[in-house]
Amino acid sequence: MRDYIVFLPNNYSSTSNSPVVLNLHGNGSNATEEMTYTRMNLVADTAGFIAVYPNAIDNAWNSGVSDNPDFPTPNVNDVGFIDALIDTLNNHYSINLERIYACGMSNGGIMAYKLACQLERIAAIASVAGVISTSTAANCTLQIAKPVLHIFGTADPLVPYDGATGWYSTDQTLAHWIGLNACTQADTILLPDSDPTDGCTVERIRYTNCSNN
Repeated sequence: MRDYIVFLPNNYSSTSNSPVVLNLHGNGSNATEEMTYTRMNLVADTAGFIAVYPNAIDNAWNSGVSDNPDFPTPNVNDVGFIDALIDTLNNHYSINLERIYACGMSNGGIMAYKLACQLERIAAIASVAGVISTSTAANCTLQIAKPVLHIFGTADPLVPYDGATGWYSTDQTLAHWIGLNACTQADTILLPDSDPTDGCTVERIRYTNCSNN
């Protein structure tokens, strides 16, 4: 038995044909915490998409994170669960099956990469503090190019920027997707430092010349 939370935006109707964003929690977290932490419902209301927060078994996605033996996960078919969840959502709500997106935090971000590789109906993904695992990368093929947003922290103590056992580094993760999407050029800018006291700066690298735009 699996469970999940669905948030319907204010403008939702039975004929909305709404996009769906699947928001995946991190290791040890859950759907309620992810919904509260990310505050994505506020964005869903203004952008007009359905936000869905699935729960993993024992709070850990079988995302490939267990390629690192320090992070064991239940041996369950979470790709199959998300696939079935999309069908269930389609049966209960008016959704656009061409606009199903996945995002996640940490282990949820690692799971988003696995979904992009193994579930063709996912249109695009975003990963925060998550890299691709070695097993996912080794078995990753795309029928069509997929937009991907990666957000990494250089000082992340749990998912190291330079990689770990069973996990690609940030640069390897980027290179993997640049190759899959056949991207050939990038532009880099330093974003304005909105809080000079927090010790952080943000660099944005955008790869725009890729296969199928």
